[in-house]
Amino acid sequence: MRHGLTHFAIGGLKAVASVIYNQNDIHVIVQHDFSTNDYSQVFIWVQFDNKNYKTKRLFNFPSLPDLSVTTFFQVFPFSILMNSSLRIHHMGKNIVKIFPDDTPLIGQLLNDVFQIIQPGIFFEWDKILSYGQYIVFMMENRLPLRIGSSSRIRLKGQMKYIQNKNMLWFLCHPVLEIVDDMISTGLHLTDLSLFDNTNGLLITGTSQQQQLEEITLRQNVWRRKASYIRKKLSTSHKTNQSLLYSTMPKHIARLLQSGVQVNSINECQPFVSIMFINVMDLKTLTDHLDATHAITYLNNVVILFDAIADKYDVFKVEIRADASYMAVAGIHDQACITRPSNGSQLSLMSSANGEEDDKEENDDQKKNLFELNSTEIIAALSLELLQASEDIHNPITNKPFDLKFGFHSGMAIGGIIGIRNYQYCLFGDTVKIASQMMTTGEVGRIHVSQTAYSHLVKDRRFTLEYRGQMNIEDSEPIDTFWLTGSTAILPTTKN
Repeated sequence: MRHGLTHFAIGGLKAVASVIYNQNDIHVIVQHDFSTNDYSQVFIWVQFDNKNYKTKRLFNFPSLPDLSVTTFFQVFPFSILMNSSLRIHHMGKNIVKIFPDDTPLIGQLLNDVFQIIQPGIFFEWDKILSYGQYIVFMMENRLPLRIGSSSRIRLKGQMKYIQNKNMLWFLCHPVLEIVDDMISTGLHLTDLSLFDNTNGLLITGTSQQQQLEEITLRQNVWRRKASYIRKKLSTSHKTNQSLLYSTMPKHIARLLQSGVQVNSINECQPFVSIMFINVMDLKTLTDHLDATHAITYLNNVVILFDAIADKYDVFKVEIRADASYMAVAGIHDQACITRPSNGSQLSLMSSANGEEDDKEENDDQKKNLFELNSTEIIAALSLELLQASEDIHNPITNKPFDLKFGFHSGMAIGGIIGIRNYQYCLFGDTVKIASQMMTTGEVGRIHVSQTAYSHLVKDRRFTLEYRGQMNIEDSEPIDTFWLTGSTAILPTTKN
């Protein structure tokens, strides 16, 4: 209030008490004064005799008759009456029925039958009187229930003090969230009070539980579908990966998968070994068989070659129109990326970092456990292919197919050719000489160049015969050799 108005306020209070309430014997005392220079704040204490004043009511409420204990417990079937010793004097029938018939309840200490969950206080008369009218109590049974020793029920409510009887009345209801909670305590819907919302909560909870179960069921179905789809995706990914790796070396495929432009990849392989195999019976097949059957028999030969080559650390480059089979060993990551803007080259590591690529690298290492050089790998592959070819026969002659083998070792240039249909190709004198080794060879024999021979005799794992000098196109004559066998079994694969 404004400064200086304290006494006016006191006088106003006395005037109101006198005029309106007929209270002339009133004393107003300034108890605290917290006034400052800016405002006035005063606490006053009003003393007067109010015993003659009665509240004026608009309606006269009729006096209600006293409520009997029986009626009270019918209205509140979940309630407990206890004396000042905190011993149970009476219990609602619905609390009694959840305990076995032979369990003594009346006269027992409440703390022996129930334990207080909330609040965290000692179960004492004075403490309950102090806290009872302000807080909600929650209790849980100590004694086993009728339905089973492991069952639990919680009662939640308020303590009411009955002054004329010096007793406490615990007005409570069971804490039930779903119907299963009610069943586990041995109760039924008819046992619950009609005057609280427990019934509605249970019915609502049941509906929500059914919805939750339906959602959980659908979620489990989708989870199983997702797991199945992930497996199918993984299988499809592995199939696509295998198909991609069959068309180009793995390190080139990984470059393409990382987003490198197709025609910007080129590499110089310093030392590779290239093998050609020519099926000499192609003309015989096409002359005597229709196209479908000719391709079928030729396909059987290629499938056999692919199955054997897959056991070795080699890459099948292509199958030419003259039915020649081209494979190479020794291709490693030498890729360079050509920048279209200025033509400069950027060295790019294309080795894999993932677990899947690590597994593939381990598989490649298992194909060459004895660390054979690329020429020795091609030599071992040629010998196995030559031996296996004896089991496939020309349907026209009923004899094994006529095959020519030839290989050479040296440097080659590799890269991706084409935009629509990608193809990995090798170029250089090594490819040309390997092809001429095959062309100038003989049916059923493996023709080897001088360079390849020099890499085969180092560890003496193979036997070779000198064939003589051969004229190579656009080059001087070179010494050539026949690969006749191996000095020992070469376990190039892991059994």
